[in-house]
Amino acid sequence: MKNYQDIIGKRVVELRAWNYDFSEMNFISSDTNNSKEDQNWCKFMNEIRKGILSDPMQWTGLFDMNKNKIWECDIVKYRLKSYNEKKREGIGVVGYDNEWGQYYIGTKLKNYSEIQKYPLGQCFVNTIIEIIGNIFKNPELVK
Repeated sequence: MKNYQDIIGKRVVELRAWNYDFSEMNFISSDTNNSKEDQNWCKFMNEIRKGILSDPMQWTGLFDMNKNKIWECDIVKYRLKSYNEKKREGIGVVGYDNEWGQYYIGTKLKNYSEIQKYPLGQCFVNTIIEIIGNIFKNPELVK
């Protein structure tokens, strides 16, 4: 019988969640093969269900200009050059688009009723991205 890593490959899933009680991030990784880590995963998921931790946020697999991991719900400052040669810069929040199956940097448009999404993978070609916070520690950065 094959184990799950034989089936899905060696991809490491890294998650984090905001701990409301301690005002800090809790982290967990699938890079393990022991039962103690399996127990940690169960505890992590139970704390999410109980509301002790926020919804989980996944590492995008990318790094910012300072070699910090970029996670969902990070607040980033970006400067990008788009396909039509317009330079754009601003502050946005990293999210995941289920419909398109990709991470993005989302910024509110001037009317605040819509979000402009810049695909994170495409952004990296001509983009400088710097993490400046996250929505839990620094909500004032996106108001």
